[in-house]
Amino acid sequence: MPVRDRRCQSVIDDAASHLNGQTLDTFNLWHALGTSSSEALPAESTGTNPTELDISPLYALHQLKVIQVSLIHPVSLTPSDLEKIPTIWTNLVNLYLSPELPTRRPPSINHKHIIQLVQSLPSLVSLGLKFDASHITKRDCRTTLPSKLKTLCTGASPIRDPSRVVEWIQAHFPHLETLSTDSRTRVGENRLYKQRWAVVMDGMGKLEASGKTSRSAGMLIRW
Repeated sequence: MPVRDRRCQSVIDDAASHLNGQTLDTFNLWHALGTSSSEALPAESTGTNPTELDISPLYALHQLKVIQVSLIHPVSLTPSDLEKIPTIWTNLVNLYLSPELPTRRPPSINHKHIIQLVQSLPSLVSLGLKFDASHITKRDCRTTLPSKLKTLCTGASPIRDPSRVVEWIQAHFPHLETLSTDSRTRVGENRLYKQRWAVVMDGMGKLEASGKTSRSAGMLIRW
């Protein structure tokens, strides 16, 4: 494992060991990525599997309301992890876990897990996770309990049908103000995903312009 891999994980481990879990409510950990750096595209430019970071040590910081992690390696997340998050960080407002980084294997969480997470965290207004959006059906676009989510960052999430994703977003996130699909990739399948998310952006922009959304303010669209 390269030295930088150990260093990234050790920062998370050390934070959990040394910070006060009784009082700390904000955890921000960022790495200044340059698009020209080989570190910016770990899955594709190096030809090896990127190291996935484990955030479970942060469970000790159970008062967190804001968690933002964006390093040179993606965060490992499973459906089981997502089930635990609302039970540990019950008042979470902002959760951002490196959705912009490409990986060789598809994410194990999908759109259904995203809805379950958002519904389990009533205070959540900003979410940035990579998830599999390639199997959204018409049934999935039926309106359920609307969330308070205002910002959604999808990054390099797999996607197949942009128009269906637009329906899904409109149905479940009526208060969304910002949709970001920023991703650090230019080649391969991830590039195709980026192009499809651009179509989603275009579709959301047209809905906003036509007044077919319930948003009181203009949507900020970034990619």
